Amino acid sequence: MYSAAYRWGSVEFPLPFGRVLSPTETFIHSLDERTSASLKFTVLNPKGRIWTMVAGGSASVIYADTVGDLGYALELGNYAEYSGAPNEEEVLQYARVAMDCATADPDGRKRALIIGGGIANFRDVAATFHGIIRALREKESKLKAARMHIFVRRGGPNYQTGLAKMCALGEELGVPLEVYGPKAAMTGIYMHGLVATLQNLGISNLYAAAPMRPTRLNIILACNILKNSPMLEMLKIVGSEANQSWVHKAKVRRILVIAGAF
Repeated sequence: MYSAAYRWGSVEFPLPFGRVLSPTETFIHSLDERTSASLKFTVLNPKGRIWTMVAGGSASVIYADTVGDLGYALELGNYAEYSGAPNEEEVLQYARVAMDCATADPDGRKRALIIGGGIANFRDVAATFHGIIRALREKESKLKAARMHIFVRRGGPNYQTGLAKMCALGEELGVPLEVYGPKAAMTGIYMHGLVATLQNLGISNLYAAAPMRPTRLNIILACNILKNSPMLEMLKIVGSEANQSWVHKAKVRRILVIAGAF
């Protein structure tokens, strides 16, 4: 397609399913078109109380998917990804937009902002944080008005300096800010800090309402689907737990989702 681009002329391809970009998304899209980096931002729920700003395309999907997997999908405000070594000014503009969305229309209820990522191969993590730190300082009053709780997880070159700057910033601004390095699993910060915080924030888990006992049929079907998968042993363990005791609906759903994905 690209080798024959001249044949296509000025043809513009529409967005999937005919969706229309919001002004915020249009602004990020224009930034993305003017840089060699990748800047993506999609608003999922403007009234959501969980917002993300994640470095890395794969990592951004994992962070967003984990929020849903833990039962908080209805509270996920956005999908966000920045990668490809954007410069400080680009990160600053991107972070401003993300924080404006995350802090819009404060209603007295607390919110969570996840500034995450995997372990960078070559990008200086501290340098990447410069633009984010500038944006956080600019948005201090909005963050406090929205009662924002911030989680930071990052690894890679010079990550210690970057995380130390984030820690100092949290103290400077007086905003709750938790920092995690590469020793914490990428999605582990949800289990270690975010889930407990969300419960304290009053954000309800969609799947935690009523316990249910999974049937042997569900487990057998899942094992048949996964029989050639390395995840089978994990599923057998979960299935064994499920047969021995009552479990939350979220765990049962995870079994079926994993099974349906293969």
